[in-house]
Amino acid sequence: MQQAKTRKKVETRKEKTRKKGTKRVTKLTPIAGVIMLGFVLYFVINTGLNVYERQLAVSQLEAKRDELAAQKENLSDEVSLLADEDYVAQYARDHYIFSKDGEVVIKLPDVKK
Repeated sequence: MQQAKTRKKVETRKEKTRKKGTKRVTKLTPIAGVIMLGFVLYFVINTGLNVYERQLAVSQLEAKRDELAAQKENLSDEVSLLADEDYVAQYARDHYIFSKDGEVVIKLPDVKK
């Protein structure tokens, strides 16, 4: 009889402890879930910002590439023009006061208003 009472007391203590543990777990589960959700949201937002910054950098570099391609095309056109001797002679006369034989160059001052 004594053993039965002792056994019953031990069992009730175990049940109470088990119930307390269950209560603790049920209280901590939402907190842990919120913390984990916070970490996931942080990493998703951080990754999204990195992707946005990279796309912005790519668009800026593509614009610069297009600008440089246009500049390269202009320089290629100028190189092909400089291969023509008549063009070079005309350019030298216009910009550097270069004259033909027997020609006199008179430079007029620029009139600015």
